[in-house]
Amino acid sequence: MKIKRSFSYLMMALNEIEEHLRLQANSQNEKLIFASIILIAEEQNGCAYIEYIKTHKLTNKIPLPSLYRGLNVLIEQKKIYHIGRERSGVYALSELDISL
Repeated sequence: MKIKRSFSYLMMALNEIEEHLRLQANSQNEKLIFASIILIAEEQNGCAYIEYIKTHKLTNKIPLPSLYRGLNVLIEQKKIYHIGRERSGVYALSELDISL
């Protein structure tokens, strides 16, 4: 019973986070890509390089076409943006409030 209650609280917390970040309509891959960029950018002075995104434990199993499609969706939604020239492979978080 205690495990079910803990799981229920965890699911409620995840739903709140998704609502806060407006991720409810995003695919699972897009959510994983976004989460990896948050974590990488935190470690890399605000930038997430494509090589780190490709090899991150959250995204390393996402096929490359799906990864790039997810990046483009997140850019269109203004959750992230691309830095530099077209092929630079550097991304950063938009001015979203990711604090909870």
